[in-house]
Amino acid sequence: MTASILLKRLLGAGLLAVGALGTGAAHATPVLNPANGHYYDAILVPAGLTWGDANLAATAAGGYLATPLNAGENAFIFALVDSASFFTGVSVNGDIVGPWLGIYSDASSVGSFNYVTGGALGSYAPWGPGQPDAFGGGAQGVTYYAGINRGSTWGDQPQAGLAGFTLPQGYVIEYTSAPVPEPASLLLMLAGVAGIVAVRVRAARR
Repeated sequence: MTASILLKRLLGAGLLAVGALGTGAAHATPVLNPANGHYYDAILVPAGLTWGDANLAATAAGGYLATPLNAGENAFIFALVDSASFFTGVSVNGDIVGPWLGIYSDASSVGSFNYVTGGALGSYAPWGPGQPDAFGGGAQGVTYYAGINRGSTWGDQPQAGLAGFTLPQGYVIEYTSAPVPEPASLLLMLAGVAGIVAVRVRAARR
């Protein structure tokens, strides 16, 4: 394959990358937690989403909803979402709700929580004020919750939401190893290679 043909193909890939970025929301770069070697990606969804949709999205990305197993991991994850944008406005109950985590209870076992990775919730469970309370009934998902304040304690919320209440505005993905770049990121890398090839081709023609 000649350099000019390679250049054309790589430039085409670069254009596809630009188009891909224009159609989807950009995710933050996953952050490594040196304490356990896992990566975490905080995803902001201003329109809100259900626990089920957050769980599916995390799985589709190659990870799972974050499951804090100890105080250190919980503090690390919370630091990624400790922003007003990740919490809902004040509800009629006078509280705010943070992003979804990978802990849940089924409608048939309200009050009995499990990790999305399997197994029952362990001894570490920093519940917020009055939590868990199974408010709204049915299947519950866990979010960050500290009443009217932002905080790293937890609360349970109806997985599918509740009429008159804002859905949580994000979630956190956990990866056990460095995640594979999204297609658009890979195409941008190709676009960068195309730029290098272009420079070399021009230099060779002089």
